[in-house]
Amino acid sequence: MKIRFRRKSQPEWIVLFVLTMPFAFFALIDVLRLPYSVKYMVDAAWMLLVLYMIRGSVVLPNVQAKRLAAISALFFGIGMFVYVFRFQSPFYYLWGFRNNVRFFVFFFACVVFVKAHSAEQAFKLFDKMFWINIPVLMYQYLVLGKEQDTLGGVFGVEKGCNGYLNVFLIIVVTGSILRYLNGKEKLSSCFFKCAAALVITVFAELKIFVVELALIALLSVLMTRFSVRKVLVVLGTAVGVILTGQLIAARFPAFSDWFRISGILEILSAYGGYTGTDDMNRLTAIPISLSYLPTLGEKLFGLGLGNCDYSSFDFLVSPFYAAHQNLHYTWFSSAFLVLETGLVGLVLYCLFFVWVYWGATVREKQGQADPQICQWARILAIMCLVLVIYNASLRTEAAYMMYFVLALPFLSKEKTAFPKRIEQERI
Repeated sequence: MKIRFRRKSQPEWIVLFVLTMPFAFFALIDVLRLPYSVKYMVDAAWMLLVLYMIRGSVVLPNVQAKRLAAISALFFGIGMFVYVFRFQSPFYYLWGFRNNVRFFVFFFACVVFVKAHSAEQAFKLFDKMFWINIPVLMYQYLVLGKEQDTLGGVFGVEKGCNGYLNVFLIIVVTGSILRYLNGKEKLSSCFFKCAAALVITVFAELKIFVVELALIALLSVLMTRFSVRKVLVVLGTAVGVILTGQLIAARFPAFSDWFRISGILEILSAYGGYTGTDDMNRLTAIPISLSYLPTLGEKLFGLGLGNCDYSSFDFLVSPFYAAHQNLHYTWFSSAFLVLETGLVGLVLYCLFFVWVYWGATVREKQGQADPQICQWARILAIMCLVLVIYNASLRTEAAYMMYFVLALPFLSKEKTAFPKRIEQERI
């Protein structure tokens, strides 16, 4: 499979640069030993996209995208309003603004600048990187001895890199299952991708992906027309989930409770928190965060964007983080959002994904976008809501991949062409 680069505008090239950089960080930082600050090249890129949109007096192409822009503007408008009354340091606000605004900027840049051929190339890029990722990951596991949180394949070997890997697997597997159900991918290709993803799940101890795959398969079946392919997807997913759960429990006995309902409930509601040291876990993150916001105004609007943030640079480490980092609230997007933007900010943030789902549904029904693209975006919007609770991966560069697909249903109609149905074996 070849990726052919056609003529593009400068903003399109920048969008593709931002999209591909998460795949390059491991090679640049861990292999070539470039400084960690190389990641900030992506910040320069999305700032350029802002300039292109301002210079071009950009108008969003449809009402659904405009409503998403309104939700985003309200989220950041409230953040700025609270900042005025909770002023600490302008650097805290700018850092918090950067950590939240960049993905929304990228989303709207994709809506404005991406054309059909760029989207097709991105899909091919995801597939190619999926297969490249497998030997890289096996090298890290067999030669470097990496596993669990430090096994990320092309996303590196830093602790937590498997969060990037999880986001990538969600995107690729969702796209593959939908393409198969829509008759645009062969059964063999879909099967091997899902099987490879589950093997990766065992090595990287991505327990959550077992649940995510089951949810992805269920949503894919519900969103597409009935066919024999649906039966194969349901049966294959059921077998894969059961076997993978058993393999993870055998490989990591400490996590065997994750695959029993009683065990899951006990883990999620554990009094001692995620690490057993009186910190947060996924179900207690919001209530514990609210307990650190004593007034009604703080509960509704938080402590201000950036006022709970942190960085490797000392001048960007907020006093709240310095005092309460042992809560590990930075591990969960839900906790981070409540502390900085309150319940109102959390609702608005989640409303963005809810409206992506709704807007993609409307555009699919009205024939304004490719049905498969809309289905892909709808499922990923739901998975984003899961990730808001599960971890903080949507605050990392991995989110660029997610936001790219979320944006595709909202391109202007002439930009949403999708590869034609492929000739495949009869199923």
